[in-house]
Amino acid sequence: MLCVRNGLLMLPGGIREADLYIRGDKIFSVGGRWAGAEVIDAAGCWVFPGFVSLCGGPEQSGGAAERSERALAMGCTTAVEGVPAEEAERAERQRRGRSSCDWVLQGLLDPDEPPHLSPGGALRSFALTAPGEGGGWEARLEELLRAAEGRPVRVPVSGGREFFSSRSEGGGEKRRVQAAIHATERAGGALWLGGIRGAESLEEIRAARRRGVRVLAEAEFDALWPSEPDGRAGEDAAVLREALLRGEIQLLEGLGGENIPRLITELSREGERGLLAALRVLCGDPAAAVGLCPGKGMLKVGYDADVTVWDPAARRAKSVLLRGILAAGRGTVLRYGQGKAWSGGEAPEGAE
Repeated sequence: MLCVRNGLLMLPGGIREADLYIRGDKIFSVGGRWAGAEVIDAAGCWVFPGFVSLCGGPEQSGGAAERSERALAMGCTTAVEGVPAEEAERAERQRRGRSSCDWVLQGLLDPDEPPHLSPGGALRSFALTAPGEGGGWEARLEELLRAAEGRPVRVPVSGGREFFSSRSEGGGEKRRVQAAIHATERAGGALWLGGIRGAESLEEIRAARRRGVRVLAEAEFDALWPSEPDGRAGEDAAVLREALLRGEIQLLEGLGGENIPRLITELSREGERGLLAALRVLCGDPAAAVGLCPGKGMLKVGYDADVTVWDPAARRAKSVLLRGILAAGRGTVLRYGQGKAWSGGEAPEGAE
């Protein structure tokens, strides 16, 4: 048995000073005292579930193995990897024995091509790629939402991975958000709005949720903490940060590199409220978005023993456990190629 001792546990119900016990690859106990455990000292540290990285995909630098190593060193125990939907099975085979963190695949879809989506399988969510010139994207989105059978479909509404051929096309971000929401109301399913930068988009999302539309909101990191926080950008950033703290924004795009340490540092200035927001956006919400729940994203009995012991003074992960095995620490990968594909299934034994 393994014990993560003397840390502050980040739990959905609040922050708690307690020991975390691990048996095999699962969380055995949150709190309590059990004799004979090997100890990982977490004094002065914050103990999170393993982070879920949304940064994987063909547009990112390096191969899948290299990306997984960078993610694990930062405290990410599961990576969401974007692959063409028709290549999912081949992508699974290529990652076996090479990925240093667990993974789940997101199917990349060309809106100009008919969707060929098999029910269930390896793909837990989908993302639209840029269609280039041409109209009719709303009708195509409706078709994709129906074919996805409840799995979320990501539509980028601004930013680098742009769904539209130019920022002016479609009337700007707010117009794109409105159109995507209306398509979802007609088709049903779950909409994932990616790359949100404007505060106006939040009003559309709130109204849609009140009407019962399933909408995941993903904002761009640099929209919340812009390099030049003046004028409209600064005003939007303040609104978006408050929405993140309130749980209205579930996901952040652009959390690679130094942005995870910055995110945790910035949110920790808000006290417990901010740390719980970090818990949601780094762990629970992305896990739920890509079908990792139940099983990952929480420090909960019966869940995978994916644990990130975060040292706030050093601004990095002191220890990273992947399914109960010490896999990384202090920015260094200790075990390579230990990742597995997430297969999901029923609620883990012992989970509520």
